[in-house]
Amino acid sequence: MASITINLGPGGQQGSGSQGHQQGPPGGFQQGPPGGFQQGPPGGFQQGPPGGFQQGPGYQQSPGYQQGPGYQQQHQQQMMPPGQNFQQGGNPNQGAPQQKPEGNQLYNVDGFTRLENLEGIFVSQKTDYLEALSGCEQPNQYSIYRLNKNQEKKGKRLFKCKENSGCCARLCLSGECRPFQVTIDHCTLEGGNDEYDDTPFLAVDRECKCTFYCFGRPEMKVYDSRGKSKEEAIDMKNYIGKILDPFNCCNLVVNVYDSDGDLQYIINGSCCQLGIWCKFPCEPCETITFEVQNKQNDKIGECIKKSKGCVQSAITDADNFIMMFPETQKTTKEMRALLMCAVIFLDFRFFEENPNNKKRDGNVVIVGSDD
Repeated sequence: MASITINLGPGGQQGSGSQGHQQGPPGGFQQGPPGGFQQGPPGGFQQGPPGGFQQGPGYQQSPGYQQGPGYQQQHQQQMMPPGQNFQQGGNPNQGAPQQKPEGNQLYNVDGFTRLENLEGIFVSQKTDYLEALSGCEQPNQYSIYRLNKNQEKKGKRLFKCKENSGCCARLCLSGECRPFQVTIDHCTLEGGNDEYDDTPFLAVDRECKCTFYCFGRPEMKVYDSRGKSKEEAIDMKNYIGKILDPFNCCNLVVNVYDSDGDLQYIINGSCCQLGIWCKFPCEPCETITFEVQNKQNDKIGECIKKSKGCVQSAITDADNFIMMFPETQKTTKEMRALLMCAVIFLDFRFFEENPNNKKRDGNVVIVGSDD
C-alpha cells in the first residue's frame, strides 16, 4: 500500500501512517493558503508574478508589501506587441494622424479634400476685353487659387469655373434674375496626377427668377458633380446645398443653406461702405467687405471684394474676391464648397454690371436689385 503524505503548510505535522518524509507524486494534493485544498499543476511548478499569479482564497498580503510605482504600466508595456508605444489614458491601437496634403500635393486630391485643408481662397474673375470693347455680355469665367499670408493668390489655380447661359438671357435679363449654370472643374499641375485634370467637381444651377421685393428671391443650388456628366450632375441625389438672397432693405445679404434646408451661414455686407455707393475705379471705391456670420449673427469669417487695378476696373466689371473660411470644426468640406460658390453668387447678384441691373445718378452707381 502506497503511502500518502499530506503537507499541512509551515509548522504542520506529517500525518500518521507514513515512515519518514516522502515527496508526493506529481499532481499530489498540497494544502494551499487557508481556505481549502488546491491541486497543483503537474510537477508542482507555479509561475510567479507578473502574468498568471493568482491569490488563493484567504491569502493575506504580508505587512509592508507594496507594488512599486509604475508596476501596472510596466507590466502592460511588457504585454504589448513590440514597436507599439503605450500612452496612459490613450488608445494603444490608435495610429499616428494622417499628414494633410500641402503645397503641390493639393493638386493630387479631389476638390473637397483641397478645400478642407485651406484657410481661405482667392477667386479671380477673368477679364474679358471682347466684352469691354463690344458691350455684349460674355459668359463669366473664374479661377480659384490658394491664399497666401498677404491675402493674394498663391501658386497655380485649384479650380476653374465657367458660366453656361444663353446669349439672349445675358443681353436681355439683369444679373439678379437671369438663369445660368456654372461648372467647376479640377485643375492639376503640368506633369501631375491626370486623374483629376479637367474633371468635374461641382455644378451650380440658378433658375430664372422675377424678383420683386420679397417675392421670387434669387437662389442658386449646388451639386456634387464628381464622376458625373452635366446631365447627371443636376440631380437632387447629388444636392449639397443652396445660396439664397433674402429680402433686405439696406445691406447686401446672402444666406447659405445645407442639403437639409438648415441655415448655416449669413454673408452680410453693410450698406455703409463707399464701394456700394460710389463706383470710381480707385481702390477704396472698389473694396467691399462682407462678414461671414453664424446663425447667432456672430462673425466667424470674412469675404472681401477687391479691385483688379485702376485701369481694368475702369473698362471691365471683373473683380477679385477673398473668402476666409470660418475657423470652426463644424465647417465641413461641403460647407466650404458652398461658401466658395457663394462668392460666385455674390458677383452675379450684386456686381454684374450691365445696363439692365444698374441705375446711374451722375457718378453714383447703385448696384443691386429690383427691390
